[in-house]
Amino acid sequence: NKADHYTEALVNLGNAYNQNGQLEKAIENYQKAVEFSPTNYDLYDKLGNAYNNAGESEKAFEYYLKALELRGKSPDADNNSKVKIGEKSRIEKESIRDKGSVR
Repeated sequence: NKADHYTEALVNLGNAYNQNGQLEKAIENYQKAVEFSPTNYDLYDKLGNAYNNAGESEKAFEYYLKALELRGKSPDADNNSKVKIGEKSRIEKESIRDKGSVR
């Protein structure tokens, strides 16, 4: 299937860019991959990771939620996304606590 081959190529490019710190290009390739495979939860997880690496935690959170929504019967996606969502909640709580402390 051509769409599967395009998706795989785009994901490979995205992974290479992500590993080299070229996060905008990684995100761009992952988003193009989503166009070919919009129900692939792993792509949304990769987008979440790339946005998280870029310091855009709100966007990352949206993509982790989408991955969780699409996970189907895959316990890996469920656990991976839940861990990341839990980590985001912990960071937000710490941030709120730190803002309230007197220094």
